[in-house]
Amino acid sequence: MNSILKHLIGLLLVIGSSPLFAQIELNNVSVGTGLWNRTYAGVDERSFLIGYEQASTYVNRSLIPFISAELNVWQGFAIDARIGYWRKVLESHGLLEGDFRIAEQLDQRIVPLYAGVVYNFPDIIPKYLKGFAGGGISRYFIDNRFSRKVEDGLGDIEAEPFRGNNYGVNGKVGIEYLFPEFVSLVFEARYHRGFYHQTTVLSGDLVSPATQRVDLAGLELGLAVRYTISY
Repeated sequence: MNSILKHLIGLLLVIGSSPLFAQIELNNVSVGTGLWNRTYAGVDERSFLIGYEQASTYVNRSLIPFISAELNVWQGFAIDARIGYWRKVLESHGLLEGDFRIAEQLDQRIVPLYAGVVYNFPDIIPKYLKGFAGGGISRYFIDNRFSRKVEDGLGDIEAEPFRGNNYGVNGKVGIEYLFPEFVSLVFEARYHRGFYHQTTVLSGDLVSPATQRVDLAGLELGLAVRYTISY
């Protein structure tokens, strides 16, 4: 997490200090929270939990706090970057052979690192309301941790991490309500589109593990406080 944040800050500093981008200025910084409603076209992360039944529609939602920064480029166009942290814990209960009760848990953690281009529209209501729209590329860092507790027998599994990453795309639109003294309130709708592959070794089948595509898609609605440095 710390290394990812350092990369994000370093990218902004390099761009801002390069002679090629001498006219670029730090436009604003924002801190906020969104609700990411992850939706799936097929299997989801629960597929290897006991008692899993694939549903035709499944929404996996949780809060995603984030920080972002924007570099003004030219006549309303800007480069923006963002880092967020999404977490959700899934649990499942069932019986093993011999009627051993079992409880399984999957602790999901996703860090989306985003960079893109945004256009800031002229004042919708002068001095009070602005609009913006943009899009770009995200890199999703995945950290899933699986654990199992067998209540009446041996076979416990301590939290075991499964890590990886993949690229995706984002599109966003939003409005910004302006307060005095360079502070504003931002409402944003963002759509994530991406995926990663999850490989599962089924019990008794060590030769042919099952690899499944898991979607990283869904609408995120967010609210942030923004401090404007320049326009």
